[in-house]
Amino acid sequence: AKSNKVIKRSSAKISDFIYVSGTIGDSFIGMNIKKKKIEFAKRAKDKLISRYLIPEPQIHLINLIKNNSLIHHLSIDIDYRTRSLKEEKNFFLSNSPVSKLKINDIFSIHSNKTSVEDKVISVKKRNFVVKNLSNRIAHFQFNEICGDDRGTEDYLELIKLIDRLIVENVPNFGNTNSNLQERFINLIDVLYDNKIKLYLSTEKEISDLGSAYHLKDKFNRTISRLLEMKSQ
Repeated sequence: AKSNKVIKRSSAKISDFIYVSGTIGDSFIGMNIKKKKIEFAKRAKDKLISRYLIPEPQIHLINLIKNNSLIHHLSIDIDYRTRSLKEEKNFFLSNSPVSKLKINDIFSIHSNKTSVEDKVISVKKRNFVVKNLSNRIAHFQFNEICGDDRGTEDYLELIKLIDRLIVENVPNFGNTNSNLQERFINLIDVLYDNKIKLYLSTEKEISDLGSAYHLKDKFNRTISRLLEMKSQ
């Protein structure tokens, strides 16, 4: 095939359409049979392993599609495939298997995938590692950004490097992890005041997050701010 005609997987973008030929899953099943993770009757087993080891590209479909398709060029201002990206959801539940995929998509959209780094910054002679920094977006696990002895000074330095922040796996709060909750409150205050776009995955819905007793009043303001940030 001519190099300028080949569409590679690496060129795929969010909102592209993907069409699949053949039976979906045969190769995956064949791989698991080969690894002895599942069992099948011999006749089906040999066929499925063959689909895994010797895949057969459906080359004949190229001309079939080309010769039986009509191409219409539409002149419209709205691309309905990408409109949802502009309205992207930014808060997720940690226990949803889809959440991780969506958060990874968000990072992929806004970052420069060829240049992702963990950048070390110094705050009051303490090192603070800004995780997965790329194109002014950073991607942290909750414990990486609130688990250590962090303070407002750290977060003020962080926002000099970012316009967007992803924080995954925010836990439910209570008296046993009030120190983590207090750092989280400080983080949200800095992000809110400086209009940093926040993407969050939490153990519970924002309005259902618990609180240490002595932080309840303070945390009510944080919840209010999070709900406002969620709607932006």
